Amino acid sequence: QKQLDVLKGGFSKLSTQDSADDEPLRDDICTKCKVPFSRWRRRYSCPACNRHLCCWHYGGTVVGVPCCCWRSACAACTLEIAENAEFHRDVCPNLVSGSSAMTKDASDKVIPVWVSLDKKKATMTWASLEQRANKPVFQGSTRVGAVVQVRATAADLTLTMEKDARTLTFADAQEAEYWRKGVHMATDVLSSDKERKTRRTALQQLRTTELAERKQNAEERKAKFADAGMRYTAEAMSKLPATTIGKAAT
Repeated sequence: QKQLDVLKGGFSKLSTQDSADDEPLRDDICTKCKVPFSRWRRRYSCPACNRHLCCWHYGGTVVGVPCCCWRSACAACTLEIAENAEFHRDVCPNLVSGSSAMTKDASDKVIPVWVSLDKKKATMTWASLEQRANKPVFQGSTRVGAVVQVRATAADLTLTMEKDARTLTFADAQEAEYWRKGVHMATDVLSSDKERKTRRTALQQLRTTELAERKQNAEERKAKFADAGMRYTAEAMSKLPATTIGKAAT
């Protein structure tokens, strides 16, 4: 019951996750599959997210058979409870303690910084190790709810926000991957419903833009190599003797 209270208190992200953001919850159809309830498809109400679900989507299936009699919450909320517990127990303490990394300051100079997570403010911060008057020479921060996408490439961790991006270089790829997973979990656990909705929209737009850029780059490479192939063929043909060209034509 305490875990359900925690979900109702602000950690649940399921109230708008599987249904339209402006669509009211209906009690005559399953929120997930939109199939009407009947004698053979009973309605189950989750106490954590208040959604009305059929047996197939409330408790999942066991060997292909829907089963929900043993669950105190729907399958999605049960998974969320486990993820929240893992984050607060195992991941969050390490992110709060922080780690050293390298990043660029305002003048694009690469400097060592200390990266950490402020759990109460739900903010990720980075501050230079160099200090003046007991204050970091350079520092920055972003709310985890404002992070649209987080990627780890080798030892580089890239945080993509709506208006800018920040790359942090850690000691090795393993540490960068750990921070990627931690920040990704933090964006789910510590973000508000409004921030999650905004992030989903921004992420969809970002993926659409990236897909268009990849398509354009592929077309440019194709045109470049096709032009190079035609030019190579023309040069090769120009070096052949006239008799050989005549025989090839016949």
